[in-house]
Amino acid sequence: MKKNRFFEFLKSPNGIFLIIVYLLTLVTVAASLICVATDFSAPAVYVVYAAAAITLSYSIYTLVRMGKKMKKKISNVADRYSFTKKFVHDYGFRSSAFAFVSFVVNAAYAVFEAIMGIVFRSVWYGALSGYHFALGALRFAVLRGARKADEGDEEKKVRIYRACGFALIGLSVAMIPAVTQMVLSEKNTEASSEIMIYATAAYTFYRVILAISNIFKAKRFNDPAVQALRNIGFVDAMTSLVPLQVALIGTFSEGEGMPLMNAATGGTACLMTIGIGIGMSIVANTRLRRLKEEKQNAGRKSKQI
Repeated sequence: MKKNRFFEFLKSPNGIFLIIVYLLTLVTVAASLICVATDFSAPAVYVVYAAAAITLSYSIYTLVRMGKKMKKKISNVADRYSFTKKFVHDYGFRSSAFAFVSFVVNAAYAVFEAIMGIVFRSVWYGALSGYHFALGALRFAVLRGARKADEGDEEKKVRIYRACGFALIGLSVAMIPAVTQMVLSEKNTEASSEIMIYATAAYTFYRVILAISNIFKAKRFNDPAVQALRNIGFVDAMTSLVPLQVALIGTFSEGEGMPLMNAATGGTACLMTIGIGIGMSIVANTRLRRLKEEKQNAGRKSKQI
């Protein structure tokens, strides 16, 4: 009986116990990372690793199991305030809010790249800074245009979507000379500072995870402005892989065959961005023709009546 009660308690633990478990998880995981970083090899290390594995696994289990309950409680609290209610239940508003946060992060990272370009005297990092500034401006323009458009003005939002596609094509074409210079110049593949590598890796993983999780959600939400913002995020994520590869290669590789790899990654990112831009323009033109036909048909029906 006591065993059954114990296991039942582990299945549905209370708040105080969970706080203790999460704190232990943070401590044991941090201790494990410290042991790995310092090459500490005493027998007690295996106890730390085991404790970290057990507490982390159980913490993940509780988060998954209690996810629905937590989501419901958060939703109930959010419904008390107009802003949080709209943020939780309105996907378009939530996308715009996250897009604004991405705009701020984008701008900060572009400033960082500009500083690194000056410090290392690198045309490549300068070009990347300009590219990210342009992406940020494009994201801001889409947000501003969508905000000015009426909620039911689908035609205006589709035109914003098409303009975004054309802009992405232009940005990608403008990046081709920078990618070519990066491939041909040995200076860009020299060892980068650890700060640059960590910052680039953090930004890349942040953009990639966010873009992948949101690109499919935007398809289900039939709003051209939201889809445009998600496509900008996806392009940003793809492009951020290029400087990460350049930084890692410059630091950890001897350089053999690296120009070819950089050319392949940079070229693929540019071509995929151009493809996304062309696809957006084709989809937008198709939707605009359909909207025009619907207006014409509605006008004919009103005349007949």
